[in-house]
Amino acid sequence: MRKVERALTWCQPVASAHAAGRKPIENRKWRPTMPGRGEPLLLGLHAGSRWWRPTCAPTASPDPSGVAFCAERWPGMPDAGTLPVSALLGVVSVCAVVPVSHRALAREPWGLGPWCWCIDRVWTFPEPILHVTGAVSMWTVATEPLRALKARPHDDMSRRWLADLERARKEGERLEQRLSLLAAYHEPTHTFDWSNLRADQGALFGGAP
Repeated sequence: MRKVERALTWCQPVASAHAAGRKPIENRKWRPTMPGRGEPLLLGLHAGSRWWRPTCAPTASPDPSGVAFCAERWPGMPDAGTLPVSALLGVVSVCAVVPVSHRALAREPWGLGPWCWCIDRVWTFPEPILHVTGAVSMWTVATEPLRALKARPHDDMSRRWLADLERARKEGERLEQRLSLLAAYHEPTHTFDWSNLRADQGALFGGAP
């Protein structure tokens, strides 16, 4: 079984658009290192606590411009206030990363770039795993609860601190296992066809950047 060791945090409502199978690409300013050997990049799909805006920094509450942008591309989008935050929603499979200028994205309404991460499969949990704190960029699922706990003021010698540390360690391992089992033993909830990229992108499918 291939482990899902890392996750990526998305702002809402973008995270839920991915989970609902409405958004086949992710726009980032940077390009990730792909696993190689033709393997996709598997990432935990994490909804952060902040809200996306098309041209500005995220906000602490739903932004009308971000909600309108997503609703236009996601018919029937639920009310923003019902979307989960600080939650793991599932797993995404990134099969290729291409610049927004690529011809395959010419008619893609979600394409903003500069780098577009092409998602070919999405697995979602029946219910989101709530109260999960993410981090900037990619983060390691098994150790993030430990990192977040250590960042708080504490007394290293207290029994309570040691007990909290052990709980955080077990929680990280449990989250990684749940993500890995979801992708390994369940059919994808949503799939996207990126075969139009395979003819001319070669190394981008599982290749190094």
